[in-house]
Amino acid sequence: KPKIIYPDIAKESRFVLDMNGTYVSNTTYFIPTEDYFLLGVLNSKPLWEYCKRTFTVIGDPENGGRLRFFSQDVLNIPIPVVPPKQRREVEELVHKCLTADDGTRSAVEKEIDTLVARLYGLDGTSKP
Repeated sequence: KPKIIYPDIAKESRFVLDMNGTYVSNTTYFIPTEDYFLLGVLNSKPLWEYCKRTFTVIGDPENGGRLRFFSQDVLNIPIPVVPPKQRREVEELVHKCLTADDGTRSAVEKEIDTLVARLYGLDGTSKP
């Protein structure tokens, strides 16, 4: 079934959507969903900053350290509840990012980061 897969230990957000029915081993976890909005939020810079302050860290997260993505921590990530229009905006950008070439992908990722920051109220505006 479709799922979002993520590693146990990472130095950056590494959430990927699996649509091929891949089996995962003991060094990865998964969320049984094909939610593109969730995928965008989980891979955003604002969420990574939250994880660096909240998750177990091996070493210095600002200098090559790794974070532990234990299931209990991932399950407690505060995902914003947003109106359908804003949700679609993020989903569309995630689809665009997944099909983008290397030259345009980083620009799309920045757009996702900006939208997610706004959803969390981190851009100086209030949350929806």
